[in-house]
Amino acid sequence: LMANSWNRDWGEDGYFRILRGADECGIESEIVAGIPRLSSKEKLHDS
Repeated sequence: LMANSWNRDWGEDGYFRILRGADECGIESEIVAGIPRLSSKEKLHDS
């Protein structure tokens, strides 16, 4: 079960199902992530 970025009206209350281990739609091989740019005053904290 995965969350979408559109809204709760799409899919199953904002979620959709995809088969793990089958690379459906390239979701397991086309991974994209971002790294935030923080000012010198901002710090990342472990919770």
